[in-house]
Amino acid sequence: MARSLLDKLKSLEQSVRARTVPEEPMPATSVNQFAQSPVSGAQSLLLAGFEQVDTPYGACWRRQTAIDLLTRHGERVFAEILNADFAVLANLVGTTFSVSQLRFYDVETNGLGTGAGTFPFLHTIGSVQADELCLTQFLVDDYDAEAAVLFSLGEEHLQDDTVIVTFNGKSFDWPLLQNRRLLHRLPPLQRPQLDLLHPSRRLWRHQLSRVTLANVESHVLGFQRVNDLPGSEAPTRYFRYLETKDVDEIAPVLQHNAMDVCSLVVLQVVITCLLNGETVPTSAATHVALASWYDAWDNVQAAGAAYQNAVAAADADWHAHFKYGLFLKRHADAAEAADWWRIAAERFPKHVEPLVELAKCYEHRLRLLSEAEMAVEEALRRIVNTTNSLLLPHRVGVSLEGPPDSPLEAALKHRLHRIKQKQARQSH
Repeated sequence: MARSLLDKLKSLEQSVRARTVPEEPMPATSVNQFAQSPVSGAQSLLLAGFEQVDTPYGACWRRQTAIDLLTRHGERVFAEILNADFAVLANLVGTTFSVSQLRFYDVETNGLGTGAGTFPFLHTIGSVQADELCLTQFLVDDYDAEAAVLFSLGEEHLQDDTVIVTFNGKSFDWPLLQNRRLLHRLPPLQRPQLDLLHPSRRLWRHQLSRVTLANVESHVLGFQRVNDLPGSEAPTRYFRYLETKDVDEIAPVLQHNAMDVCSLVVLQVVITCLLNGETVPTSAATHVALASWYDAWDNVQAAGAAYQNAVAAADADWHAHFKYGLFLKRHADAAEAADWWRIAAERFPKHVEPLVELAKCYEHRLRLLSEAEMAVEEALRRIVNTTNSLLLPHRVGVSLEGPPDSPLEAALKHRLHRIKQKQARQSH
């Protein structure tokens, strides 16, 4: 049975500790001396599975962990990424790519900025190799070791053909990496980016209170962390490690960061399946998000189908209907667009927007001035009714004449005047 990442990490640490135990029993006095002597920083890192890597900028510490791709992470297994078709997802990257090119990347820092004062002390990068998800963690065990870490990370994992997968990486992780490389006079890296935060916002912002990786994990991936260290505590743990050189201080940070990278792998699979139509969402907002992508990528057929699914969904709201109407306005004939605006106006009697669009369609596309006039007049009635309903709860004696015309009301009155002028010219 495939083991979890936590089991893998624990097994790794136990196996390393086991190898460090001498085969021959030590004299009692020697045992006591060993117990009383403090473990050095290097010993602590070695016991935790790290190895030292030499670079032209000095030495740095690296830990590698391999996870069986059959390991389950929430509702999916990592192996699903092997069979994923990224042809549609490539539109978000700007280039085609394969699984072997993907590098899932996340950092832990001493703050939230990207300036010189923000220091990334842990870099975790994941890649798929054969039947394993391989995680490599670079720890900056001392400020002087940062250049070596950045060099080793770039040389080993960020080759020219790699695609960087992050969550908020375009705004945070990647600019921070570039700034730190610049600080150490290392050349900048230009790599294609796939920031999963942005598609996650578009797909699930109406369903989640905040689109954070933690919320996406629990509500979308079906993954619940157990005894996880809050990310806000990572800086404090690191500062303690710098003082004590005891790797146990940052062990929870290492585990937290590794979990972040694992979630990126599964999240990319989930988004890919949605884009490919292999997973059918139940939320109208998610259908609208997919439709807007297809429309931007000139896949009109797929966009139309997604919009139809959106307005047919149980939670279809005004926004879904309005977006579908705009789609029909751009891609369908005027009569079909007008039919839809009439339907939207009936389904949402408190909204003026479908009547405005209907009036535009009648006036400019179908040349039906009488119908355009009726649409504008109904829109004006809705504005007046809405204004009065807002004023009614006020104290007795308040004027119901309302405030001066809003920009929308003024535009509708201007449109109505123009339509009547056109009608007058036609009658002569």
